[in-house]
Amino acid sequence: MQLSVVLETCDGQTLDLPRHYNALLQGFVYRQLDRWLATRLHDRGFADPHNMTRRLKLFTFSRLLPAALPGRKPGRWMGRDGRIRFSGPVRLVVASPLAAFLHAFAGHLLARGRARLGTTRLRVVDVAVAVPPPLGKPLVVEALSPITVYRTLTAAGRRRTRYYTPEEPEFAPLVLANLRRKLRTFQVAALALGEEVGEDAGDVGPAEAATAVQPLRVGARDRKVLRYRDTVIEGWMGRYRLDLPAPLMRMALDAGLGAKNSQGFGCIVPIAAPAREEAA
Repeated sequence: MQLSVVLETCDGQTLDLPRHYNALLQGFVYRQLDRWLATRLHDRGFADPHNMTRRLKLFTFSRLLPAALPGRKPGRWMGRDGRIRFSGPVRLVVASPLAAFLHAFAGHLLARGRARLGTTRLRVVDVAVAVPPPLGKPLVVEALSPITVYRTLTAAGRRRTRYYTPEEPEFAPLVLANLRRKLRTFQVAALALGEEVGEDAGDVGPAEAATAVQPLRVGARDRKVLRYRDTVIEGWMGRYRLDLPAPLMRMALDAGLGAKNSQGFGCIVPIAAPAREEAA
């Protein structure tokens, strides 16, 4: 499930953030959770039953979007001197397949009515649940945060990260393998939290991989190179066509496409959603 949160500064002034603000947004998300859940996700996550060393947090979030409110002009963002400044309200999409995560996140925001992003105090304008689209047919989605797909390679005793573009043949199979891993891990996490597991049927074979995840409108300007703490990460915005079985489609929407989702990568929405504002 996806939540759309609208926030604005308490004093009506500009929201001033560093250009690479993913870590600040991640901290914002964790602060809205119950302490036990925040600690569990931050420190441990949930293990993939096929590979216990792989642990997933099972949530994702978008970049900040200027929000349009009734009777008010939408705000704008400006980038300058390594900073991003938002005038007016901003919208943040947060998604997870875990009901405990979403209930805690929305409940804390609504109960407090206030939140903090870095050193800036914000007022909670709105928290809304996005209506999920039908999952029995192909879906066109838009990335609200960059989709990052990579492998860690070793050559001559040195490890390096190889990022893949949406046009490369490795992109779709790696995305699919990641979605399968998320589905397996969610089933473990749901049982641990006492939640409904849901169906586990349908997959995509190697022959169908190329058409299961297709870039539709992805250009050079959609390539984003971001810094998360001390790590430089490459990802891609743009539009994509997904032709996936319902369980994998649900994981794509709720847990994100690609890797590093809990660091603010791979958040997607159906293009019918109001997502055409440009994300900073």
